[in-house]
Amino acid sequence: MEKFFQDEEPSSLQIDFTKAIWATDQLNKIFHNAGMFILKDVDFVAETETEIIFVECKNSNRVDAENAEAFNPKSDKHINGVAQKYYDSLSFLKFTDKNLHKKKIFCYIIESKSGDSVLRNFLRTRIANLLPFKLQRQEILPCTTMIDEFFVLSFAEWNKKFPQFPLTRLTDAICQN
Repeated sequence: MEKFFQDEEPSSLQIDFTKAIWATDQLNKIFHNAGMFILKDVDFVAETETEIIFVECKNSNRVDAENAEAFNPKSDKHINGVAQKYYDSLSFLKFTDKNLHKKKIFCYIIESKSGDSVLRNFLRTRIANLLPFKLQRQEILPCTTMIDEFFVLSFAEWNKKFPQFPLTRLTDAICQN
């Protein structure tokens, strides 16, 4: 199984999941082949011995990015969409043979002109409020957690936090910075 994945066309980055037990970039294809256009998906999912990692990447900081100026990561629509990608991807994996009793980590990797630590902190707070952290604390739910950790990271921060899964820029899409 291929474990080197690239982001959406035109590709600007590649992630190496060769050290993962299992990894995929096919949720979008699976959802669309079934005509489930209402569902949103994360870009990549990887399984390790102890965790399932959901990864969403957004790189509008490229020379060839279409309408990069219109990208507004602070908009409610964008923030809600990122959260929905986690829920829909988690729901799909629930019906596969993946062990969802493992730790579940959601990482949103973002690079944009305004993609500094202030923006990442803002997004971390806003998106985390939409994720099921508070929901899973309610006594009515079983012990299994829906999410354990959530991070908003730059490319460099991803590579420091998850060095076993290196993220590299592709030469055909040079960043603006």
